[in-house]
Amino acid sequence: MEWKYYWRNVVQRYKVVIEGWPGNVPFRNLSDATSSLPDLEGLLQRWRNGKAYWKAITDRELRDLDVDREAQIENGDLNVPPPRWRRSDAGKKRQQKGTDNSEVPKKRRKSKKTVVDSEAESSDNEDDEE
Repeated sequence: MEWKYYWRNVVQRYKVVIEGWPGNVPFRNLSDATSSLPDLEGLLQRWRNGKAYWKAITDRELRDLDVDREAQIENGDLNVPPPRWRRSDAGKKRQQKGTDNSEVPKKRRKSKKTVVDSEAESSDNEDDEE
């Protein structure tokens, strides 16, 4: 899960929240949150026992949570990550790489116009006459 953008990428997109998160484990990337094995095992047991779970929320609940979150941001209780930088080549086409790291040639499009072979057409007409 992408913890840094959890609110935008998980809560707002899928309208779900995690219920039953233990108070002794900070709600952030678990690699940074704690190195205490008993805390992590306790969290795992909560997931397995159903005490921690994903809960679907309604649009109204999402709006209420959004208001609470904005208040926390204004109070300085919550730090919001800065938006991601766009790539310098965003919107530009890039050459694809093959499996052997060589450049893949551009696809060549065939003409939509059908060319009729005059010899094949005349032999078809001769068969029809017989």
